[in-house]
Amino acid sequence: MAFKNSLHGKINQSMNIALSYECPKCEQDAQVDAAQMNQLIKEGSISCVSCKQDLSLDENGTDVLNKRHNEIKSIQNHQLLVSSCLFGTTLLHFSGFIPLAGLIIGYAIAAFLYMFSSPKQFEDLDLTFHEPAVNSLFKNQSIVYKD
Repeated sequence: MAFKNSLHGKINQSMNIALSYECPKCEQDAQVDAAQMNQLIKEGSISCVSCKQDLSLDENGTDVLNKRHNEIKSIQNHQLLVSSCLFGTTLLHFSGFIPLAGLIIGYAIAAFLYMFSSPKQFEDLDLTFHEPAVNSLFKNQSIVYKD
């Protein structure tokens, strides 16, 4: 049972697509999941999960986000290829166009494509954001009362 749990942990760790970041305002560590990545790509900013501060990407953060987005897109293409091979082979077999040996060969090709064409592990990447802007109207100003 321990082997199964350790293997499951390695699989989850290797296929983790989330990006980590440290909020510049509250300095809490958090992760950006796939849905938040889409929001970052569209809008260029997200809200911090702990302090709800709006965070906008700097140039380094944009490069990291684009790199992870391209990695995900390449995996999607591989997964589509494997799924198409499995589905097409099954459809051809049950339609009567290929015999059982053809089905086995098609499944073997799909297994080969799955094992050798998709990356096994994402590298850990950290997003970086601009420092939160301080409202210049209230910065270093004090209220002076006259008598």
